[in-house]
Amino acid sequence: MAKQTLISNIAIWLIAPIVVGLIRGANIFADLFELFAALLGYFLVGLLSGLVLVRIRKTINSKWENWFFIGGYVIAIPLTFLGTIIAPLFWGQISKFGIPNEVIFGVIYPITIGVVGSIPIICCCWVGKMLGRFLATP
Repeated sequence: MAKQTLISNIAIWLIAPIVVGLIRGANIFADLFELFAALLGYFLVGLLSGLVLVRIRKTINSKWENWFFIGGYVIAIPLTFLGTIIAPLFWGQISKFGIPNEVIFGVIYPITIGVVGSIPIICCCWVGKMLGRFLATP
């Protein structure tokens, strides 16, 4: 079950760069290096959040916790998209200071997407689980 959850979480977030590219109005295949950086970043979102979500999911004891956990994940999706669209825009401005684009798009960009994208998912799912635990307690 844990392996399935992790793999499906990674697969869901590997579709995200295409969705984000369409939202930003960019030509997705114009810059393959940027697309690869986004794919790597969203792979990190799926991996980091998936590893934590598997640990949180193992502690779920009631139906309420499970439903609120899933609700937290659904609420986190737009927050993750918003964060992963806005946060990397900052690194595009840093190239003015002489940092090569290979370093920005090869290292910094994917790590930024991975960390900023994982935080809302982890927090919303944990809060949902705790809210479900609170409501399930008589």
